[in-house]
Amino acid sequence: MQSIILSIKEKLSTTEFFRKRSQKLIELYKARHFSKLNNISNQLFPEKVQSDPSADNKKLFYSLIKIFHPDSYKYHLKRFNEAISNDDTTTIGFYSRLISIKLDNGKYNLVESEYNSEEVYIFDKEEDESYVFNDVELNESEIDQSIISIISEMFLGNSGKYLESIDLSQIDGELILSNSNISNLDGLQYCIGVTNLDLSHNKIENIYEINSLERLQELDLSNNDIDNIDQLIGLGNLETLYLDSNQIDDIAVLLNLKELKFVSIIDNPLKNMDVLHKLQENGVIVIYY
Repeated sequence: MQSIILSIKEKLSTTEFFRKRSQKLIELYKARHFSKLNNISNQLFPEKVQSDPSADNKKLFYSLIKIFHPDSYKYHLKRFNEAISNDDTTTIGFYSRLISIKLDNGKYNLVESEYNSEEVYIFDKEEDESYVFNDVELNESEIDQSIISIISEMFLGNSGKYLESIDLSQIDGELILSNSNISNLDGLQYCIGVTNLDLSHNKIENIYEINSLERLQELDLSNNDIDNIDQLIGLGNLETLYLDSNQIDDIAVLLNLKELKFVSIIDNPLKNMDVLHKLQENGVIVIYY
């Protein structure tokens, strides 16, 4: 028993433990491995197993990222020490399971624990239509791939024809254009029905066209060459935002996004840390290091 307590305290005493796991959770969510996230939640809270495939995956992700947020380690350590003092075996059991979850290389498992937890998360139903376009065969010799050419090839094949603006406006739900060699966003402004947009791992520098996508709820701009995000100001419905690995030094515009609930801005040269703190005060989950 004493060895278990010491092991838990050791893990809870460092941000590194939470940092690695929060990053893996982000990777699982972005890769749409919702069943894995659900499995992790079920292992943390075994007395209320969630098996509903229509569960709100976004809420599930938020609840897990709050638990494993790097800034939460002091809270967890304090709570665990109080549980030891009060002989609270339920809370001790929760932390025994928490430190046992492994998330290496996309795998997840849990070492058996003798404790049980009574904490519960309940999620509501939410569904979205999905369009996945990142399987397009690209010509690597082309420096600039336009969004219109990539989407047109998906719908029209190699016909040499392109979708008109009216066609682009009919696309709704999820649009995934990651790893597509995109640097030119011209035409994106017509995709006004899209609610989830993935533009990660491209060559994007400017995001002027994004301002028109007022229905966006989730946006991934990570791993590009973006240095200015002021054009996000028009995205009043945006809830989830990924900006990792860019050249962004000012994120003050995010304070205007009233529906924002989560932002990851790892590996950016931010100058004003006060904005991060204000976002957190507003209830936004912020991942930055």
